[in-house]
Amino acid sequence: MVKRVLGILTVLFVALAASTVAPAADGVVLKYTHSAGDRAVYDYGLSARLQLKEEGGQSARVEMSLQMKCLAQYLGDTSSGDWGILGHIVSGTAEAKSEDQEQSVEIGEVKVRYIVSPTGEIQSHRLVSGDPPVLNFGGAVLVLGPDDAFMLAGVAIFPDQPLKKGESWTGTATVPNLLEGDSQEVPFKSVFLGESTFAGSKCYQIKTASTHSFEGSIPSPDGSGALDVVMTAVGEATWLFDPARGVIVSIEGRDNVKTVITMTQTGQKLGTITSAGVVNTKSVLKEFNGKAVSAP
Repeated sequence: MVKRVLGILTVLFVALAASTVAPAADGVVLKYTHSAGDRAVYDYGLSARLQLKEEGGQSARVEMSLQMKCLAQYLGDTSSGDWGILGHIVSGTAEAKSEDQEQSVEIGEVKVRYIVSPTGEIQSHRLVSGDPPVLNFGGAVLVLGPDDAFMLAGVAIFPDQPLKKGESWTGTATVPNLLEGDSQEVPFKSVFLGESTFAGSKCYQIKTASTHSFEGSIPSPDGSGALDVVMTAVGEATWLFDPARGVIVSIEGRDNVKTVITMTQTGQKLGTITSAGVVNTKSVLKEFNGKAVSAP
C-alpha cells in the first residue's frame, strides 16, 4: 500500500489478510485460507514531514501525525471462490502543525467492503458507511489516498509458484480510490525475504515497491471552492504475516511524495500549492479473534 499535508497522504491501512505457508520441495508456496468471522485489530500510526510552497514563492514546513484503531473481519467465500473482507476504521486522531498553526481532528467510523481473489487481488469495493477522513489545514489536506483501500483489504498479491528467499515477482494491482469511488492500475514488484519473527512466532516477509498517482477533487478548507489534487508517490512496504495465525501481523511503509493542489472557486483558478516530503507508516496486529497479541 498509506498511502499528506497539502496533498493526498498514502496511508498504509491494514486489515485482515489470512494466509498459510505451505512448504514445497522447491520453495515456499504462499496461499490464503480463511474462516468466516475471523477478526483482526491493528494499531496504525503515520508520521510525515513535508515542505510546502505556494505559487508566488511562500513556503512552509508542516508535520503530520495520524493514529487509528482498525478492525478487519473476514466475511466468507463467494460462489465464485473469491472472499469478502470488511475493513473498519474504529476510531482515530489526525494532527497537523506548522510554525504558527496546529489542528487536531477526531476521525469517525468508516467501513468498506471488498471482494478479493484467492491470490489477493481486489475485484471490487464498496463504501458501506462513513466518509474517508479529510483533514483541512489551511491549504493543506489529509485524506485516505488511492492505495489505502488496497491496504485496508490487507492483502499482498501472491504468485502461484513456490518461492525461495530473494526471488521476486511483478504484477499490476487494481487499487480502489475511496475518495473518487473508482479504481486505478498500479504496477508493483515484490521480493520474498524469507523468515522473520513477530511476538515470538515465525513469520514470512515480503517487500513490495510501487509507483502510483492520484487525481481527485475535495472541498476547500472553508467550503467555498474546491481543491484539485494531483499526487505521485514512490514507495516501499514490508509485510510480515504469521502462518500459524494466518494473518498479516505488521506492515511498515515509506513513501516519497509530491503533490500539486490547484485551488478553484466558481470555476476560477485561485492559485497552486506544491508539497514534497517523506511519509512513514506502521500498522501492528494487537488482537486476533479476541486474544491480545504482544508485539515486539
